[in-house]
Amino acid sequence: MKNILVGTILGLGICGTVSADVTCSGKIRNINTYPSDEKLYILLDTTSHYISLNTDISKSVALAAFAAGKTVNFHMVGANITNCSGGPTNNSWDNSTPLNHYLNANT
Repeated sequence: MKNILVGTILGLGICGTVSADVTCSGKIRNINTYPSDEKLYILLDTTSHYISLNTDISKSVALAAFAAGKTVNFHMVGANITNCSGGPTNNSWDNSTPLNHYLNANT
Protein backbone atom coordinates (compact mmCIF):
# COMPACT_ATOMS: atom_id res chain seq x y z
CA MET A 1 0.00 0.00 0.00
CA LYS A 2 2.85 2.36 0.86
CA ASN A 3 4.43 1.85 -2.62
CA ILE A 4 1.13 2.61 -4.35
CA LEU A 5 0.70 5.83 -2.36
CA VAL A 6 4.28 6.98 -3.08
CA GLY A 7 3.89 6.14 -6.80
CA THR A 8 0.61 8.04 -6.98
CA ILE A 9 2.10 11.13 -5.33
CA LEU A 10 5.15 11.08 -7.62
CA GLY A 11 2.94 10.59 -10.66
CA LEU A 12 0.80 13.57 -9.73
CA GLY A 13 3.89 15.72 -9.30
CA ILE A 14 5.21 14.81 -12.72
CA CYS A 15 1.86 15.48 -14.39
CA GLY A 16 1.52 18.86 -12.69
CA THR A 17 4.46 20.45 -14.52
CA VAL A 18 4.23 20.70 -18.27
CA SER A 19 7.35 21.66 -20.17
CA ALA A 20 6.65 23.82 -23.20
CA ASP A 21 8.59 26.06 -25.52
CA VAL A 22 8.24 28.96 -27.92
CA THR A 23 10.33 30.66 -30.59
CA CYS A 24 9.97 34.45 -30.74
CA SER A 25 11.13 36.77 -33.54
CA GLY A 26 11.39 40.52 -33.81
CA LYS A 27 13.67 43.52 -33.71
CA ILE A 28 15.27 44.52 -30.44
CA ARG A 29 13.53 47.70 -29.33
CA ASN A 30 15.26 48.21 -26.00
CA ILE A 31 18.50 47.15 -24.30
CA ASN A 32 19.27 47.58 -20.62
CA THR A 33 22.27 46.80 -18.48
CA TYR A 34 22.96 47.53 -14.83
CA PRO A 35 26.23 48.02 -12.96
CA SER A 36 25.15 45.47 -10.34
CA ASP A 37 25.39 42.54 -12.76
CA GLU A 38 26.98 41.58 -16.06
CA LYS A 39 23.77 40.71 -17.89
CA LEU A 40 22.26 42.37 -20.91
CA TYR A 41 18.46 42.66 -20.97
CA ILE A 42 16.66 42.83 -24.32
CA LEU A 43 13.07 43.54 -25.26
CA LEU A 44 11.77 42.78 -28.75
CA ASP A 45 9.10 44.74 -30.56
CA THR A 46 6.96 41.57 -30.44
CA THR A 47 7.39 40.61 -26.77
CA SER A 48 6.14 42.13 -23.56
CA HIS A 49 8.89 40.96 -21.19
CA TYR A 50 12.66 41.28 -21.19
CA ILE A 51 14.99 38.30 -21.38
CA SER A 52 18.45 38.43 -19.89
CA LEU A 53 21.54 37.38 -21.79
CA ASN A 54 24.33 35.96 -19.68
CA THR A 55 26.99 34.86 -22.15
CA ASP A 56 29.37 37.11 -24.06
CA ILE A 57 28.42 35.55 -27.39
CA SER A 58 24.67 36.08 -26.91
CA LYS A 59 25.33 39.67 -25.83
CA SER A 60 27.47 40.22 -28.94
CA VAL A 61 24.79 38.80 -31.24
CA ALA A 62 22.15 41.03 -29.64
CA LEU A 63 24.26 44.19 -29.80
CA ALA A 64 25.23 43.57 -33.44
CA ALA A 65 21.61 42.89 -34.42
CA PHE A 66 20.42 45.99 -32.55
CA ALA A 67 23.03 48.21 -34.20
CA ALA A 68 22.20 46.85 -37.66
CA GLY A 69 18.43 46.85 -37.16
CA LYS A 70 18.27 43.11 -37.86
CA THR A 71 15.60 40.67 -36.70
CA VAL A 72 16.54 38.18 -34.00
CA ASN A 73 15.00 34.88 -32.99
CA PHE A 74 15.21 33.29 -29.59
CA HIS A 75 13.87 30.07 -28.20
CA MET A 76 12.60 29.77 -24.63
CA VAL A 77 11.89 26.49 -22.89
CA GLY A 78 10.07 26.28 -19.59
CA ALA A 79 7.00 25.23 -17.71
CA ASN A 80 3.96 26.35 -19.70
CA ILE A 81 5.82 28.87 -21.91
CA THR A 82 3.78 28.87 -25.12
CA ASN A 83 3.39 32.58 -25.86
CA CYS A 84 5.82 35.39 -26.78
CA SER A 85 3.79 38.17 -25.19
CA GLY A 86 1.37 38.68 -22.39
CA GLY A 87 3.41 37.89 -19.31
CA PRO A 88 3.54 34.81 -17.09
CA THR A 89 -0.22 34.71 -16.55
CA ASN A 90 -0.68 34.26 -20.30
CA ASN A 91 1.89 31.48 -20.75
CA SER A 92 4.87 33.77 -21.30
CA TRP A 93 7.91 34.15 -19.02
CA ASP A 94 8.64 36.32 -16.01
CA ASN A 95 10.37 39.62 -16.75
CA SER A 96 14.16 39.29 -17.09
CA THR A 97 14.11 35.50 -17.35
CA PRO A 98 17.50 34.25 -18.58
CA LEU A 99 17.67 33.00 -22.15
CA ASN A 100 17.74 29.24 -21.79
CA HIS A 101 18.06 27.98 -25.34
CA TYR A 102 19.28 29.95 -28.38
CA LEU A 103 19.45 33.43 -29.91
CA ASN A 104 20.26 34.13 -33.54
CA ALA A 105 20.16 37.09 -35.91
CA ASN A 106 18.76 37.14 -39.45
CA THR A 107 20.44 38.78 -42.40
